[in-house]
Amino acid sequence: MIVSRPAAKVALSPQQTLIALLLFLMIVLNYLDRQILSVLAPVMRKEIGLTQTDYAFAGNAFLLAYALMYAGSGLILDRVGSRKGLAIFVALWSVASGLHAAIRGFVGLGSDLSVPSWAC
Repeated sequence: MIVSRPAAKVALSPQQTLIALLLFLMIVLNYLDRQILSVLAPVMRKEIGLTQTDYAFAGNAFLLAYALMYAGSGLILDRVGSRKGLAIFVALWSVASGLHAAIRGFVGLGSDLSVPSWAC
């Protein structure tokens, strides 16, 4: 006869709870970041003038790059470990997001200078 024992309760420290919440938030943001391309498809197609075929090529290029980076990130994680690897990936993701925001800001700054404020 197999006797089951109740599972032991493990209390997390406040630091462990914070780390778990930050990891959860990172995973949610990463998931949303990956899904944004399909959500913005109608807007992108209208603003850039993409046909359905053009958008399909862009979507497939994104998926191909994503699949290739899975293999590359796996090799990096095998080499440096999960803690250092996660730190590297979060840093790269942050730099890429910051550069994207800076480029959008610079483009917006340039377009604002081309139209005088009194013309609006």
